[in-house]
Amino acid sequence: MRGKTTIFLGLLALALLTYIVLVDPRKSATDERAAAQAVLFPNFDRHRARAVTLVSSNQTLRAERDGFAWKLTAPVAYPGNAPALEVLLEGVAKLSPGRRISPAEVSRQPQGLASYGLQPPQLTVTIEQATNKIELRLGTLTPVGEQLYFQVAGEAGVFTAGTNFYQRLPRTVDDWRDPQLLHFTEAAFNRVEIRAANRGFEVQRDTNAGAWKLTRPMAARADNPKLDHFLQLARNWRVAGFVTDDPKADLDAFGLAPPELELVFGQGTNEIQTIQFGKVLTNLTNFVYARRLSHTNVVLLPKAALATLQHPFSDYRDRRLATVDPAQADVLEVRAEDFFTLRRETNGAWRVTEPLNFAADPEIVNDLVASLGSLEVLDFVKDVVTDFSAYGLAKPARQYALKTATTNAGGAPTNTLIAQIELGAMQADRIFARRSDEDSVYAVPLGSVLRLPQSLFQVRDRHVWSFTTNDVVAVTVRQSGRTLQLARNAKGEWTDNGGGAPNLLALEETMHRLGAMQAAAWVARGADKKARFGFAKAAHQIEIEIGGARPQKLAFELGSFSSQHRRYAATQIEGEAVIFEMPPSVEEAVGAFLTLPPVN
Repeated sequence: MRGKTTIFLGLLALALLTYIVLVDPRKSATDERAAAQAVLFPNFDRHRARAVTLVSSNQTLRAERDGFAWKLTAPVAYPGNAPALEVLLEGVAKLSPGRRISPAEVSRQPQGLASYGLQPPQLTVTIEQATNKIELRLGTLTPVGEQLYFQVAGEAGVFTAGTNFYQRLPRTVDDWRDPQLLHFTEAAFNRVEIRAANRGFEVQRDTNAGAWKLTRPMAARADNPKLDHFLQLARNWRVAGFVTDDPKADLDAFGLAPPELELVFGQGTNEIQTIQFGKVLTNLTNFVYARRLSHTNVVLLPKAALATLQHPFSDYRDRRLATVDPAQADVLEVRAEDFFTLRRETNGAWRVTEPLNFAADPEIVNDLVASLGSLEVLDFVKDVVTDFSAYGLAKPARQYALKTATTNAGGAPTNTLIAQIELGAMQADRIFARRSDEDSVYAVPLGSVLRLPQSLFQVRDRHVWSFTTNDVVAVTVRQSGRTLQLARNAKGEWTDNGGGAPNLLALEETMHRLGAMQAAAWVARGADKKARFGFAKAAHQIEIEIGGARPQKLAFELGSFSSQHRRYAATQIEGEAVIFEMPPSVEEAVGAFLTLPPVN
């Protein structure tokens, strides 16, 4: 028993000792105080530093904090390299001396402070705060141990420190220059200009809309995403080397007298920043000379920066025929094969309101609005046109007007035009187009236009018909002069005219898909249009006989394939031939189970 008690007490003592060593808060506080005492400047707050000065035998570097940024004030005025300065300040905050050499030991040296490279010092670092300053005098490296001798102003002795602090010091003035070429926020400018022979242009930001517009060499809509991407690239340009600060330097040697190209950022008529680009270096062909006029210095930039500026004016034109936010479109007026008006109801559904009144297929109308907003300009045909008849636009074949519902000053509802697109004559695989608010003519893809609804029937509900599988009593397939007849008897069993038994499950699934078939898109109406879509006489026809209380026969025939790789089909709706694109799932089932095999 006594032995067990002794073991228990020993374990308890060991646990208590572990707690004191690892957990005891008093010890933690003691360690923190010891760590603080190990730091040479425990009360130094790098965030309160207002200026840093480095003085050596051949130059003086000085940087001052300007709000949240740093600026270099000597030997040249230039935006400061904030990360490099903050790293230096952090090094001072964490500076911990390796050992202290007493004044008496220093005096015993034959050359005194000069033995440590401190008379005079190799470098003096002064950090200014609001009410005090820190001054470090750096000497030479110690003979052994990779340490650095230094003094603190006001202290008689000499300290040593690791060379890590020394390595954070700048070697040249360029180490304290901000390598970022451009320094401004986007709000600081509303104009960007590229000055170059035969390909310069200017864009200005619309104060109200916040979008960019081309103003020179002509007024036009700008490709805002492309311009925003360009500005982001420009913000990331980094100086690869600082060549000269001499304001009297021979600029002709750098290809800057005159420059090959200028990039100007302005606010109104005021030029905020101007960058000049010169020639490519002979021995370093990936770099180009550049000059910031606000600093007069010549720098090196990667050649890719210049390449970004060499795009022609047309590359920054908006290639969307209309900029449309589908959520803002409340009214759509169509003048084409039919004249009709669509309105969005409060529940988000679309309805034809003129000249008839019926529910429109929401997917078709939403796709139409989206398609109008995504029509891409293939070619800028002519910028200023006074006679549009040559392009079929004096009396356009189609016109789509998108409007948003608003309330006027008197409180009455009104419609505000968002965009009006007019489409004219066809030319090969394109069609001429214009906007009602511009005098320019564009070319857009013909295929994109042909998919746009232009008549009332093309926005109707896409259900071709509706029946259930149990309603079907017979199916007849006529193809290339041959006929297949399928019939269901009273027991629900299917047979064909050859006495065989078709695949029951496959046939039932095919009837199910046909009974709920929706047109992928309405294409055209009228028997005279069928030849255009590959409908050959008696090529492939299918007739479905419906029994029950309302017996009827539904028939359709198959044509060629659309540009969307969907099969054209034609049927009779309300006594008129209607052509539509079949959904792939129905076309697949018809192709597999209602198509006659080829004759050997």
